[in-house]
Amino acid sequence: MKNKMYFFIVSILIISCTYKTNKNNDLYNVVIRSDSTFVTYNDTLSKREEVHMRVFQKINDIIELNFYETKYEKDKIDGIFMVKYSDEINIYVVKLKSFAILYYTVFAENIKTGKLSSNPFYINGKWMENNEAGFRFESRLLEEPLLYFKDINEDSKKEIVIKERVHNGTVYNGVIENYYSVDNDMNMNLSAAIETKYIDLHYDDCLIIRDLEKGVIKVRLKCKDSEIIDIGEVYLSYEESKVQIDSSKLFIEEYEELLITGSGIEDSVFLNEGYKFAY
Repeated sequence: MKNKMYFFIVSILIISCTYKTNKNNDLYNVVIRSDSTFVTYNDTLSKREEVHMRVFQKINDIIELNFYETKYEKDKIDGIFMVKYSDEINIYVVKLKSFAILYYTVFAENIKTGKLSSNPFYINGKWMENNEAGFRFESRLLEEPLLYFKDINEDSKKEIVIKERVHNGTVYNGVIENYYSVDNDMNMNLSAAIETKYIDLHYDDCLIIRDLEKGVIKVRLKCKDSEIIDIGEVYLSYEESKVQIDSSKLFIEEYEELLITGSGIEDSVFLNEGYKFAY
C-alpha cells in the first residue's frame, strides 16, 4: 500500500514538473479560434491560452495509450484547439503525429466539475493535412468549418460534428461528417456518420453530395458545367442510440448502391460506425 502511494505521489510530481517546464511552450497552449472550429494548418494568428493541467495530463494519457514512446516530443503534439460547446463544456481537438501517423483526438471537459471524457474519439488526419495539400486542387473536398454543432435527432441537444477526409487510392475518396453526442459524464458516443461527399466513379468530374436534414438524407449529383441532379432520398430514425434506415426513394437507378456510401461498407454499419480503414 505504501509503495503504491509513493508511486502515485511521484507520478503526480513528475507530471506537475513537466507541466511547469512546458507551459510556456506553444505546444502546450490551446488555440481558440473566433470561428469556433479547428484547422489542419499551423494557425499562428488566433488567440492562445495556457492549457489546464488536467487537460495536459489527459493528452499525456492518450499519448501513452497510442504511442510506444511516452515522452513528449515535438512530433507528437502538433496543435491543441479548444472550442466552446456550452457555458459548462469545452471541446478539445488535439492533433497528434508520429512518423507517418497523423490523427485528431477529440474529448470534452466539464469546466465546472473538471470531468473529462473517458472515451475520446479519433479521426484519421493524414488526408486532411494542411488543407488537403496532398491532393490536386480539383480533388480537394473539405470545406470549413471542420467542426460545428447540429441537432440531428431532435432531442434538443446539439451533436458535435467533425469532418473527416477519407481516401483509399482511386477506389474511395470522400468526406464524412461524424456526429458525436456528449452525455453528463462527458462520454462521447457516435450518433451517426454521414458521407457528405463522394467522388463518383461512374463519370469524370462528378461528385455525389448528401445533406442530412430532419432525418432525411438528400442525395444529389453535381457534375462540372452541369445542373445538380436529384439521385434519391433516405429516411432515417433513431432508436436506442442507433440509426435505422426506414425507407428510401431512388430517382436514378444506377445509383441504387450509392445512396448512403461508396465505401463498400454495408449501409447500416457505415451509418452507425463510420469508416475505420486508414493507411
